Amino acid sequence: MSAEILFLKTLQDDVMAALDAYYREDTPYNRRIVVRVFASAVEGETYHLKQHCLKRLDSKPAFYTTGEAAVLRESSYYLDKDSSILVRPQFFSTPENFHFVLKAFAKDTLPNLDIREDTAGWAKFKNAFQWRRGVIVEK
Repeated sequence: MSAEILFLKTLQDDVMAALDAYYREDTPYNRRIVVRVFASAVEGETYHLKQHCLKRLDSKPAFYTTGEAAVLRESSYYLDKDSSILVRPQFFSTPENFHFVLKAFAKDTLPNLDIREDTAGWAKFKNAFQWRRGVIVEK
């Protein structure tokens, strides 16, 4: 099993352990842990899917648009005072990043899959990350 898959399995195991603790004892602490660990798992899966898409981009450079490729690489470009092109890291919210990479991954593997944001489930997903941001800021 690859290190990447073992990492994802570890994240999944962490989610299950956090849920088990929460089901045994519903406390604010256990709720916060579930949200934090779930968010880590989503971020790990986002990274994993991006790596797959970047490998596809390496083997078939025209597969993704220039914009899609820049987002996959999490970079944007700007000019310095000497008009040299420099790369600036670009950061996206976890829900935006996850949604984008799902669409990019589906473009390669399931081109007819419709991944929309206009559902109640997606709204709840985004709300969980807003709540997480509040939990982290509070502590």
